[in-house]
Amino acid sequence: MEILRNHPLNLFPQAHQSGEGRIELVEPKIVECTLSVKDSKEIRMVSDVRELDYRELEFLKYEEACREDGAEVYRAEMYMLFDRDSSYYDLAMEIEYRKSLVMWDALHGVSWFENRSFVNFPFAKI
Repeated sequence: MEILRNHPLNLFPQAHQSGEGRIELVEPKIVECTLSVKDSKEIRMVSDVRELDYRELEFLKYEEACREDGAEVYRAEMYMLFDRDSSYYDLAMEIEYRKSLVMWDALHGVSWFENRSFVNFPFAKI
């Protein structure tokens, strides 16, 4: 996981990578969820979070925000890829929940995006 520099439990001035991590959602409710089946053009709609095994998923996108209507509810958009041995390819989900708990083992090193050397990459002039 990438633990951003402004996270309250990151004591470093830069974002850091953790080892294994876990995000636990309290009282989750699916707003919308689509699941792509491998070797097929089938797209399944999922309505119950208990239908899926989330252990072998890699999160590529997780954007969280508090709902704007004043309710103490969070909403997140997620995009995940399944392990290559799964019968599914990817999962796109919008979900609401009361709170989230983020857990990781330790912070191991500076996150890849903190290295800004790639920003000055010389692009070819046209």
